[in-house]
Amino acid sequence: MRAITLLLGFTLVLPLGLAAQTLSTNNTRSLSLDESIRQALQRNLGLKIARIDVRGARAALMAASGYYDPSFNATASYSAATEAGRIDPVTGLPGVPGDRSTHLLSSGIVGALPWGMRYDVGGDLSYVTSERDFTTTITNINPNIPDKIITTHSRPGQYTIDTGISVTQPLLRDFWIDSGRAQIKLDRFDVNISEWALRDRINTVVRDVSVNYYELIFARENVGVFEKALELSQRLAAENKKRVEVGTMAPLEEKQAEAQAATARANLIITLRQLSAQENSLINLITDNFEEWQNFRIAPTESLVAVPQAYNLTASWVSALTQRPDFNELKQELERQGIEVRLAHNQLFPRLDLFGTYGRVGVDPHFSPALEDVRDEELPRYSAGILFSIPLGNRSARGRHTQARTVLERRESEVKQLHQNILVQVEDAVVAARSNFERVGATREAAAAATAAYEAELKKLENGKSTSFNVLSLQNDLTLARSREIRALADYNQSLAELYFSEGTILEKSRLTVQP
Repeated sequence: MRAITLLLGFTLVLPLGLAAQTLSTNNTRSLSLDESIRQALQRNLGLKIARIDVRGARAALMAASGYYDPSFNATASYSAATEAGRIDPVTGLPGVPGDRSTHLLSSGIVGALPWGMRYDVGGDLSYVTSERDFTTTITNINPNIPDKIITTHSRPGQYTIDTGISVTQPLLRDFWIDSGRAQIKLDRFDVNISEWALRDRINTVVRDVSVNYYELIFARENVGVFEKALELSQRLAAENKKRVEVGTMAPLEEKQAEAQAATARANLIITLRQLSAQENSLINLITDNFEEWQNFRIAPTESLVAVPQAYNLTASWVSALTQRPDFNELKQELERQGIEVRLAHNQLFPRLDLFGTYGRVGVDPHFSPALEDVRDEELPRYSAGILFSIPLGNRSARGRHTQARTVLERRESEVKQLHQNILVQVEDAVVAARSNFERVGATREAAAAATAAYEAELKKLENGKSTSFNVLSLQNDLTLARSREIRALADYNQSLAELYFSEGTILEKSRLTVQP
């Protein structure tokens, strides 16, 4: 019997020793809330992804802005062909076939202007040569003398220089906006949206770190509460054992105390597991290398306190509607969709383009005279005209416009919905903070009363005027009251973090300034 009692006592004391060893390990890293937040801002993986999204959006905008970058084109070519001889208009006889070769060099710059005009400035330089054999027969008067046949070889060459500019200006479709200009505007909104999304992610991380930090403090202090409960239950079990041995207490009460000690041990195991899970949750938020924290336990340097706050619901609403990143992000998406609608509306119009060209031509067997022709505007050329085109039915454009309008209406409804949700969230956060502060006072009074009741009942038991059942019942009440007091303190601090997050002021309250 004594061996069984010793074994039972060892199993009851062992968890307490393990808990103390767990919380007082040498591999402990002290961590304040500010340090936790700053580590998260530097190493949180979700923030790293959001920052990458911002860089990607900025790169997309730079790529779209290349719409206005002019393009320089140059071509050099050589071609050759055998041409049939021309028909002689006098004799009607076919001419002599010949070889024709062309050397061509062309270059130019093409691009677009912000008001939709497309331009093409350039010129061509060509040199054309032809090779033909011409045979001439000279007939002698004297029939005894044969006719004289003369063959000549011709290689005439000619330089042609053609320079000019051509422009096309839309007057209806693609006038005030086109796909290229729209894409630049859309990508600019995408940059703003990604930056607001990053700010929202930063706020969320700061809120989550704060909530998890306070939860970790609660978990550690809650372990202390259940360690104390196990200590009290073990002490009562030992005292009851002595009373049973001297015959002043029934064996049943000893068993009740032992059962209470076993329950306290099980509860302590649960709280230790919750503490470990909460440490992992906080570590996951503040680092991008979970393995480096494996041999460390986190020791928060701050304690749970209840600092009273002043609340102004109207001011909180105004702050939330002006500073909340998610609300500003959604408003940017609404404006972005307005660009889509504007483009789709423009594409409903027929195409009416005004175009014109002007150029100078120089032609001569020699290069310099041909160039002088261009300089002196000897051979000018110009043209102007209007292009009109309208798709019959135009269902594609009308369908895209209707679709864009539908998305715009959805965005408008989403903005109104989030506006209302923000008002509700802020008011709920204010009410929660107020009620949790009141809970702190109430649970503190309840814990003090439970302590007094337990100590009084314990003295009555020592004087033989109470039972173990009553003491154990009050001991459970005391443990629960202490845990509820810590829970209320943690909930109050967490509710303040939620309120600041709902207001969009959590960075300001944390004394942080973050640039996207």
